[in-house]
Amino acid sequence: MTAKRSVFRFSLRSVLVVIFIVAALLSLAAWQIGEGRRHQQIGLRLESLRCSVDYSPDGRKRSANTTLAKGSTLPDLARNLQLAATVRIEKVTLRSQEADKLQRALSLLSDLGSVSSVSFHETGVSEKLLATLLRDVAIEHLYVSSEKLPRTRMPWLNSDGMRWLCVSRTQFSNPAIEDLPLSLTYFDATRTRINDEGLKSFTRMTNLKTLKLRRTPTSSEAIELLRKKMPWCRIDWQPLLNP
Repeated sequence: MTAKRSVFRFSLRSVLVVIFIVAALLSLAAWQIGEGRRHQQIGLRLESLRCSVDYSPDGRKRSANTTLAKGSTLPDLARNLQLAATVRIEKVTLRSQEADKLQRALSLLSDLGSVSSVSFHETGVSEKLLATLLRDVAIEHLYVSSEKLPRTRMPWLNSDGMRWLCVSRTQFSNPAIEDLPLSLTYFDATRTRINDEGLKSFTRMTNLKTLKLRRTPTSSEAIELLRKKMPWCRIDWQPLLNP
């Protein structure tokens, strides 16, 4: 009798464990699907503000409302659930020059909390908005070419986890080199105001693999010296033809 009770208790415990595991998995799946649908809704709102949105897992450019498969068969339903659970906003490109639309788009990015890549294309975004964005959103790739960056220090650039940064065709200057995050592996400063005096500040960036200093007011001698000091980094350089 005792043996039967022990077997019964063991079986009951096993069933309860299985029920707990299944419930936990269903809860996780529901959360993932909810997150996927949240990203889709935010994507739609971003697109209405003249933003281009790319989605993972395949990284294709597509409208958020066309993410799910059309159809009513069981395979379609399974695929829809899988996509809803895994789709996330991967890259956002902002193009609007209207201050109100830009502000609303950045607010939506803050709701995401993190996004792999953010690009600005001649939007006129302010330094204050950029600082707020990097404070609220974890970004790995940031493209701010031709935007209104100052010639002074920019401590808000020191964002942990940023690996790729492009500030080409801006007023980016020597002081802000000190504010670059050590996590950077790629930095494009083409046609900026960096000169020979600022180059020594790059030597602390031991994770940097590519540094672009094309068309900057730097000399070939200073660049060659920097290459010797940073053998781990490929430095792409061209002289400033029209200083």
